[in-house]
Amino acid sequence: MTELEFWHPIGAHNKTILQRLISSYNDLNPDVPVKAVFQGSERDLYLKLISSESPPDLVLLPAHYVPALRDKDFIRNLSLSIPPELRSDIAEKYWDPVSAGNEIYGIPFSYRCYLLYVNQHILRISGTRNETEPSSWEELLLMLRRIRENTKDVWPLFIPTENLEQFDAFTSAYAGFRLDVEPLSVDSDPAVQSLRFLKDLVFENGFMPPKVTREEAEQMFLSGRLGMMMAPSSMLVYTQSTLPYNFTVWRLPGSGEPLIAGLSLCVTSQQGDGPVYGFIEHLLSYENSIKWHTNTGDPSVRTSAKGSLDLLIFYEENPNYTTPVIEVERGRPLSSIDGYFEIDAIVARALQKAMIGEEDPETVLKEAQSLIEAGL
Repeated sequence: MTELEFWHPIGAHNKTILQRLISSYNDLNPDVPVKAVFQGSERDLYLKLISSESPPDLVLLPAHYVPALRDKDFIRNLSLSIPPELRSDIAEKYWDPVSAGNEIYGIPFSYRCYLLYVNQHILRISGTRNETEPSSWEELLLMLRRIRENTKDVWPLFIPTENLEQFDAFTSAYAGFRLDVEPLSVDSDPAVQSLRFLKDLVFENGFMPPKVTREEAEQMFLSGRLGMMMAPSSMLVYTQSTLPYNFTVWRLPGSGEPLIAGLSLCVTSQQGDGPVYGFIEHLLSYENSIKWHTNTGDPSVRTSAKGSLDLLIFYEENPNYTTPVIEVERGRPLSSIDGYFEIDAIVARALQKAMIGEEDPETVLKEAQSLIEAGL
């Protein structure tokens, strides 16, 4: 009996739906079962993969890690193995991060965007009756001020700043500037302005809780002690099913090009293509693409699934799901930057210095830029 080993970073929020998809495949293919192994965070998965002496047959990982794994010869060229109907049913922009020239090294699985999750109960008790999303950061600040002044023991907002992806998502919305362009410039004026705004939300305005992790902020939101938070679309279903208050999903204010970040299926195995690609086709089937969207919040990458009559009916009863669909359509994937893993760590330290250590945003970002240019 052949067994396929599949590594992934899908943890607490969406592990149930992934396991259901895997179990349904195993029921249909008892001679080629898939053994799924959760490897922790996306960064943890990457580190384990490049240090493993026995890599898995298939791995689900961030699309922006694909170039590094391609250069290290850890993953296979899939150009001749992708079914034409699947290739044409996924928009070109989703293939770009996993491609090099005419060669493809990963198959797009899903894309997430960043949204504002809003507790409407807190808005109402703070005196904000208008439930439509703000069109500018100035309008949002007025809402935050009402929450701060009119509610007790409630923080208005949390925006995570733990890595480059989160900071880039915020900067693109706040300043209309994407950081992930060549040449990479994390100390640009828009980046400095964005980080200064975030720091002031904590230390100047008191709108954001200080020294709180993303996981702690999520629990604050779910317990009704936080009015709004910036979170990925992959948390939508979990949040909506857990929060005991009316819940709305808003776009981030601003008109900048949204950042979207993808997960890609990459093949490391030298086994016969049949079992590996059979499982990939199962995960990305029309039915399972819809299941993934409706059970996580991340939109399907398949064009045929997006136009499904089933989804149109679903959206009428679940309007929160339409926001991530619109944002992913508007967005551009996070670029495949050379040395992304190392650059991410440098930027994360800079963000920590500003948001926890209260250091000057311009100083820490210039230091980060110098380290990036030095190749450290």
